[in-house]
Amino acid sequence: MAEHGDSGVCGLRRTAMVCGTPLQLIGCIALATSLSEHGEAAPDLFLRHDFAGSRSLVEGIRAEGLFSAVFEIGAHAKGLFSIRGGEKNELPKDARALLAEQLEPPCPADRVSGYACLYFSYPYDTVKALRELNPAARLRAFDDGLGSYVGNIIRDNGGESLLPIERLYLWAPGLYRGELCDDVRSLHLEKGREGAFEYACRLFGIGQEDIGLYRGARCVYLTQPTDGKQSRLREKEAVLDALRPWAPDVVVRRHPRDGAKPVEGFAYDERGVPWELLCLSGALDERTVLLASVSTAQLMPKILLGDEPVLVVTERLSGGSVTDAERAIVELMRSAYEDPGKIVVPETVAELSAALRRVLA
Repeated sequence: MAEHGDSGVCGLRRTAMVCGTPLQLIGCIALATSLSEHGEAAPDLFLRHDFAGSRSLVEGIRAEGLFSAVFEIGAHAKGLFSIRGGEKNELPKDARALLAEQLEPPCPADRVSGYACLYFSYPYDTVKALRELNPAARLRAFDDGLGSYVGNIIRDNGGESLLPIERLYLWAPGLYRGELCDDVRSLHLEKGREGAFEYACRLFGIGQEDIGLYRGARCVYLTQPTDGKQSRLREKEAVLDALRPWAPDVVVRRHPRDGAKPVEGFAYDERGVPWELLCLSGALDERTVLLASVSTAQLMPKILLGDEPVLVVTERLSGGSVTDAERAIVELMRSAYEDPGKIVVPETVAELSAALRRVLA
């Protein structure tokens, strides 16, 4: 990671990182590894239990010693601690009370203040509370998926109070088209005997059986949660119906918040190891078809490896109007590809079926 350290700002002073998705956790691993390589103090990690399997990772994270301390947010909540969306565009009225309510184990009062740097991807209330208690801290953002590459993911999700951002770290800074920050730097997983990639694979327990499931697949369907929206449910049903003729060659990878029952005849990835690690492990190739409504996961092979699998984007099948953000993401996908013809955006079920016959024949 080029030019990460500047000891006059963070140096050996304390740093906090907040994460709530597998991709964010992998980003924290990459950042913390870089801090260590530059001789800086190990950061504190605030891990929100907002994704499936997060609780099983805590002891492994602590045992590795990459982070000075690991504070859990919502450890005893039933299911996911929270679902993103609808964040208020303000700082909490009582930051200490909010953190005392969230954190497990309890965090000493002086521990949550005195941070020189705060790293985060999304304006969670946890981040806002830490900001309130650390008004002089430098604010640095890192990759949260495609939303970090267009627009302003912090401002647009209730994070006006967390601006300005000093620096932004992305897996593919050359693809950045956003408005969040002018200082955009590289975020990556170093490979090697004790590199961040090996650490992440060890932590998430990725093995050859995970990779092998995808190596035999022609198409991977990356689902999205329906979140109670009938249009999304209809889109998912239409996609699975269109995929039925090629079911033996399809792997369905459910979104962490997609709790729908498996559909008979399709192979499902029930392990759910991080997609980014599967990409880096060679589970896919440029002949693979990645089908999704519109997903960060579709562009990860290009972002991480420069590979260009076929992308089928189905967000227009839902019948709703396409948002500016969705339109910007599709255009980002096309601008990233050397061969934009490998990106297909069908607008009807008939167009989807025709596209699948073409790319899977």
